[in-house]
Parts: sequence; structure tokens; C-alpha cells
Amino acid sequence: MSDQTPIPGPPKEEIVHAEIVVPTETPRPLPGDVRVMRRQPRIWPVFLVLALSLFVQIGAVGLAAVLGVVMRAGMIESASDLQFALREAVDAPEYILTTAALTMAGFALLAGAATWIEGEKLHERLRLFRPVASPTLLILAFIGVLSLQLAFVAATQLKIFPESDLLEEMFAKINAMGPLGRLAAILFIGVAPGICEEVLFRGYVQTGLSRRWGPWRGTLVTAVLFGTMHLNFLQGAFATLLGLYLGLLTERTGSVIPAMVLHGMNNVLATVMAIGNWEPSFAHPQIVLGAAFAVMVITEYVVAAPLLRSGLHSLPSKSNS
Repeated sequence: MSDQTPIPGPPKEEIVHAEIVVPTETPRPLPGDVRVMRRQPRIWPVFLVLALSLFVQIGAVGLAAVLGVVMRAGMIESASDLQFALREAVDAPEYILTTAALTMAGFALLAGAATWIEGEKLHERLRLFRPVASPTLLILAFIGVLSLQLAFVAATQLKIFPESDLLEEMFAKINAMGPLGRLAAILFIGVAPGICEEVLFRGYVQTGLSRRWGPWRGTLVTAVLFGTMHLNFLQGAFATLLGLYLGLLTERTGSVIPAMVLHGMNNVLATVMAIGNWEPSFAHPQIVLGAAFAVMVITEYVVAAPLLRSGLHSLPSKSNS
């Protein structure tokens, strides 16, 4: 065998295995793959309506005074006569009823106009549905509201809450009007707020807040705002607790109508008692206060128990319109 030197071949290439990274892109939705992004309900219209409701109250006060002066136009011949006519118009008992009527009408119109501007159906936004509730539940709710009324009477007797001189003066003027004025007071101070205030607060305001924050927080905030709008400590404290009770009842029944009825009955009872100068005097107000408050808490728990058990975070859907 011949000794041959191997002929060197071409150098072997070194193969390097590189990992190819392909950047990922967010897939674009296909025409049939429509994904709807749900926006949270707007909350600023609710607070705008609340601010406007303050102007409604101020406007009602001013308009009632103007109407009173117009009715006395024949006695105005000078600036001093105008001042006298204005003072007389504001002191007249008709002024109180006119202010109440204009305020309640303004509240109802404000809630309706805001709902229309937002493009919603009136009965859905204001929850003007047939209530989903048994007669027993409604009777218990009435007992609870009545217990709240008794608790505040007992608390006033115990000097826990100061007596309202404004209310005493108001009803003293109304009593001076005779039977017709008393009937008007029952209508405009008793019945009308039960309808119009509930339409605005439990209907428009609470519905808007509950859609954004859930029923518990929405109900509580609405109740506090409702009490604050009364601009009186005694009335405001009572209205806050009443608003909380009626707000939970509205969430439980899915309707504002039970709150309207109970609110109206409460106001009519309070108005009749004030007109008749009748206020119960309890021999043991401490016992009455404790018992009435306990009954109110128990009935409130019965009203709100299903909400507690279900952990409800949104408004109940309603199909009965």
C-alpha cells in the first residue's frame, strides 16, 4: 500500500442553531367577533340633578313670594308699599302651601326631564313597576315606618332631639286658614312629597347611584343626601333614617311605589297630628323609644334579608312594565 497523504477537503461549516422569535401581535377582532366593552354608568348627571333640586327649592321660595306680591298689587303705590306687601306675602299661610306645591312639582319635573334627556324609559329609570312583594312584607314595612315615627316622638319628649320651632310656626299658620287650608296642607305637605320626593330620590337618584355603586352604597348615600336636602336637623335626621328604610324597600321590591305609599302615609299622619295639635305623651318614653327602635330594626332586617343573603350587586331586572 502506498503511503498517501489525504487531500484536505473543505473545512466543515459549523452549524449554529438560532431560535427565531416571532413577535406576537394582539389579534384583531374579526367581523363576526364583536366584543362589547361595557362602560360604567355615568354618575355626574345624578349630582347635577341634585344641585338643580336646590335651585328648585330656592326658585319655589322666590316664585311663591312673587305670586303673593302680585295678588296684593292693588295696594302697592310706593317702594314702602312693595316692601310691606312682600313681608305680608311671606308671612301669609298660603305662602307655605304655595312653596310646598311648587317645590314638589319642580322635583317631579326635574326627575322626568333628566330621564328624558338621558334617553331612558321613564318607568325603567324611576322604577315605576308593580312591586314584587307580598302583602305581609308591605304590612311589616308599614309597621317599621310607624315605629320610626314613634321613636322620634319619644326621642323628642326625652329632649334627645330639639323641638322644631319652624314646624310649630308653620302649622300654627296653617291652622289659621280653616278647614280648606288644612285639607291643602294634607295634600301638599303630606301626599305630594310622598310621590314627588320618592320619584326624585328613590327613583332617579338612587337608581343612578345603585347602578354605579351597587344597591347598598347607593341606598345609603341617597338616604344621607335626602336628609341633608331637608335643611333642618330634626327633619334631616328623621328623613335620613326614613330614606334608608324606603331605599332598601325599593331595592327589595324592585319598585318605588311601596316607598311612595309609605312616605305619603307617614307625612299625612304627621301633618294631621300637627294640625290637630296632638302629640302623644308617653308615661315611659324610654321604653317606647327602645321598643319602637327595636321593631324598626327587626322589620328592616326582614325587608333587607334577601339582599344580604344573595349579596346583590346590581339592580333586579324587571320584566313587568
